[in-house]
Amino acid sequence: PWKNFLPSISLFVSAILSLSGVVRGSQLYIPDESFQTELASLKVGSNSEEIQQNEIINEIVSKEKLNVLFIMTDQQRFDMIGAIQNQMPQYKDKTKVHTPNLDKLMGESTSFMRHYTQYPVCAPARSTLFTGCTVERTGVQTNTLVNEDTYRLDSLLFDEKIKEMRSFIQVLSQEDDYVCEYYGKWHLPKKLYYQTSGSNTTTTAHRRSIRYNAYDFRNDIPIFYDSVKVKDELASCIDASKERLRKDVHKETNEQINIYNEYPYTPATKIDTRYGYPAGTPLKPKNKGGIFEPWQTSQNCVIGRDSLPEEYSATHCLAKSALHALDRLIYSEKNDNKPWSLVVSFNSPHPPMVSTGKYFDKYWGLRDDFFVPPSVINTSHMKNTPYKSDKNPNIQSVDAVKEWMVSYYALVEEVDHHIGKLLRKLDEAGQTKNTLVIFTSDHGESLGAHGRRGKGTFFEESIRVPLMMRLPDKIPHGKSIDIPTSSIDVFSTILDYTGNKVYDESDGKSLRRFIDESNINHSHDNEVAVSETDYRDPTAGDGHHLTRRLGDKPNFMVVKDNWKLTIPKLASSPTKDQLYNIALDPFEMNNMLGHNAASASTEIIGKAEHLKALLIEWMERMNGGSKGYYSNPVFNAGEGRGDIVEVKSRRTWNHLPVWVSDTELMIGQPALIGSTYIRNEYLFIGRTSQGKDLGVYSISLEGKDGHFFDLTGFVGAR
Repeated sequence: PWKNFLPSISLFVSAILSLSGVVRGSQLYIPDESFQTELASLKVGSNSEEIQQNEIINEIVSKEKLNVLFIMTDQQRFDMIGAIQNQMPQYKDKTKVHTPNLDKLMGESTSFMRHYTQYPVCAPARSTLFTGCTVERTGVQTNTLVNEDTYRLDSLLFDEKIKEMRSFIQVLSQEDDYVCEYYGKWHLPKKLYYQTSGSNTTTTAHRRSIRYNAYDFRNDIPIFYDSVKVKDELASCIDASKERLRKDVHKETNEQINIYNEYPYTPATKIDTRYGYPAGTPLKPKNKGGIFEPWQTSQNCVIGRDSLPEEYSATHCLAKSALHALDRLIYSEKNDNKPWSLVVSFNSPHPPMVSTGKYFDKYWGLRDDFFVPPSVINTSHMKNTPYKSDKNPNIQSVDAVKEWMVSYYALVEEVDHHIGKLLRKLDEAGQTKNTLVIFTSDHGESLGAHGRRGKGTFFEESIRVPLMMRLPDKIPHGKSIDIPTSSIDVFSTILDYTGNKVYDESDGKSLRRFIDESNINHSHDNEVAVSETDYRDPTAGDGHHLTRRLGDKPNFMVVKDNWKLTIPKLASSPTKDQLYNIALDPFEMNNMLGHNAASASTEIIGKAEHLKALLIEWMERMNGGSKGYYSNPVFNAGEGRGDIVEVKSRRTWNHLPVWVSDTELMIGQPALIGSTYIRNEYLFIGRTSQGKDLGVYSISLEGKDGHFFDLTGFVGAR
């Protein structure tokens, strides 16, 4: 209803060349007509005592013991849920993924429709998701950095940071006596298995945070070991079977051996390296006695139909372990009625994308009606991006991509089937009402978009993921939130709802502010998502030596409203910057910077400067105090002058005597604080051309509703 009372105003800015930097102004708005009679007595301004007192009241949390069921997939992008595809015009009259259980969960949850992973690669994404800390703070910036022998190569940059990591599982287990179990893909440092002696300690105690994390199918008992892998769990599940399963390929067919489970499968698309090759062709590179190039031998190159029955898929076996765990957590007297936390981490639809026949066959007959984005058909736009299309030209073939999508859709539906079993188990046990259910994924999948496969970019298909949260009577059902959010905030949200907010020392902030509509942008813009990448690994030797060079890829993405900026963390980097308007260009085929930077309009430049200023503010908040994660060059192995300085200095577009972040400043949804609706918005104004510094000496509001606003909080020198 507040939208009906949006004011009609004009904003006038007068400036003189006297002060320095960017100036911000905040605005407070009381839109509800029923409170207009109280205007004379209202205290205004984002720093008023009334607002602070109300924020404290809103932060009081209940200590009711909630259970936590945390379900995640690997490499499932945001639009691979049937209910979401039903809302997107490009999927109209197209074959949609069948996910009845996720559709039902979405109807019972609050869903975050523009949710971004902190890092679009497995281990870094999981490390930020489970700890709520930035990549710079966790130290896990590549997949290999979860391995102790790798991160110990550099104490300052990696080892010391990783030793300080603390997951929400560790907090719940140690601080609130939760019984915690975890099944499926881990891809995190082993230290997160164990309790610490305190949130600030770097040593581990003998007690585990996770009671069990695997299942001995042969002996039908749960077990724990700190080197568990989904591949090994699948082998255990298959080996426990008394059924004789065929391991040899049929020579008269095109069958190949799946490198994941070592059983036959049939390649379904030319994107699979061995499509059309003789049965049983080894997937080996030339430097190891094979016939393929190294880039042709990864998991991404294995796509097709499995020869194994449905009950021997990785998804099915993991679900069996998780269902056993739910029975144990809910019904076992050994738990002494303690609250529990269960993480179910499905490996699908991550490669190898080999799906069981039941689901594969269904989509094979429907593949002609799959939606294929225009960025698959035409990849000429990639010349104006910092990324390259895949070396395999078949990824730009619509027919080949549709054949690939068969396996991807099939894997998603199979996961959905087993998620339904888990949720029904909760219902049958009467545990639904007191269990916080979260569903998300670590990152997305290109699936041919931009001529690419896999993840690792800041394109929507790679970086944007689903997020649903269900807690009956406390989290609204069927609610959609369209504000950009980040996976770094999930940790804080779990501690918030379970009554453990006092132990939150993360970099994130609870998403309750959007669920309860209590966000007012108190001291900064809270409706911004930032993501990171840094693909450098440590190398052996004295000093801080890393593979690759700083800034050889985009390192930061910042999203505000419909705008997205990507930028490297080196001012002089030749890497192209990117600016997209997602509303006007949903497939990100028109980079407004890069080759277009020199001809960019003043409005485009103002938006690029705006997003860059928001990124700098974010880095300053996440800087770790005296540690200086984003300001100290040592954390970039001595390359550059520190992220904050480098980003401030980078400018590949034209300089302007005056730039403004918004020609129209949209007022977001206000929050009801006491009897007053409050909302702060921020306007950025700056100068980048040579000459005297810019200063703002007056801003005036004109219009019949101008009295609803208070201009205050000006800050200089950004």
